[in-house]
Amino acid sequence: MVVDDDPGMLDLYRAILGEEYHLHLYSTAEDALEELSHHRFDLAVCDLSLPGLDGIALLRLIRKHDLYMPVVLATGAPSVETAIEAVEFGALRYLVKPFSAAELLKVVRFGLGLGHMAVARRRATEHLTGRSLPDSDRAGREAVFERAMRDLRLDFQPIISWSEQRTVGYEALLRTGEELLASPERLIDAAEELDRGWELGRAVRRMAAAAVRDLEGDIKLFVNLRPDDLNDPELIDATAPLSKVAPQVVLEVTERESFDVVTASANKVACLRLLGFGIAMDDLGAGDNGLVTFARLEPDVVKLDMLLVQGADRDQVQQMLVRSLCQLCQELNTRVIGEGIETHAQRDALVDAGCDLMQGYLFGMPRPGFHEGRFENPAPLVGP
Repeated sequence: MVVDDDPGMLDLYRAILGEEYHLHLYSTAEDALEELSHHRFDLAVCDLSLPGLDGIALLRLIRKHDLYMPVVLATGAPSVETAIEAVEFGALRYLVKPFSAAELLKVVRFGLGLGHMAVARRRATEHLTGRSLPDSDRAGREAVFERAMRDLRLDFQPIISWSEQRTVGYEALLRTGEELLASPERLIDAAEELDRGWELGRAVRRMAAAAVRDLEGDIKLFVNLRPDDLNDPELIDATAPLSKVAPQVVLEVTERESFDVVTASANKVACLRLLGFGIAMDDLGAGDNGLVTFARLEPDVVKLDMLLVQGADRDQVQQMLVRSLCQLCQELNTRVIGEGIETHAQRDALVDAGCDLMQGYLFGMPRPGFHEGRFENPAPLVGP
């Protein structure tokens, strides 16, 4: 892909590269992006000064489609600022016009070679380990992750008691303004791949500790942990910010990875309880490891798997499973939260199955600051 608004430059690219490579030439960033939504390219060469979207903006948008494709930026007016931005968004090279045919060919061959090598490395890793590598070089990932860390925030979603018609807690949900890692899953994946998971976890816990000061009464804040966060010594440090407000916090273990990564898990969970933390387990009813994790954590609270909850109003088998899990947890003195509730029918099915605590868009969207759950249009309780 070559993007340049100068027809003479497009002719030059065609003359230098056309015999050796199959070229797609565009005079605007918008045309290039439209084509990128349908096809994948091995390499892009983009002019920095374009009508409408400039080269840096185009590079940012390319990265939203493909973190993997090598990108070369070309400019006749270089500056330190644009060079820094180019590197931050993973540009392979920053060519200054006028450049020679030999220089352009060298950069293109180098970029294509790196791209093909990365594809081979990624496929080999997926085949041997079952775990895929991220779609960009480490330096580029580090730069994107640094920007994400500088713009972290927490949004809060209410957890309600249907029988009491009040908000009893909030889940703290991770957000960042860095659009390349906008989803929490991508941000956490990047942290894990860069071996910076503890750093991200500590940042989240510091923000959560600051937010707890605004909670009133017996309302709890649910803070997510990856299993590997349990290996972080700071988590069980009594002087850590979150430990100082532990009685108001429920640590929610999200099983993104095997619980086997946790060393001496029983001792660590016991230490957390001594500090005053509540323990919650996410996604009960999902996968094969749920009951194993349940036994290791002995949680105070469990969250039912969202897919199980969202089918309980339509599928009799799923409703029976929800009812059985609620009864089991009641016998074990463990509270149950049904999450992902979006409709009144789902809510009524959960109430009928014996689930009182609920979370989902029906009661409140995640947003900055604490906000009461909604209870509009309450329906009569169903069932006995």
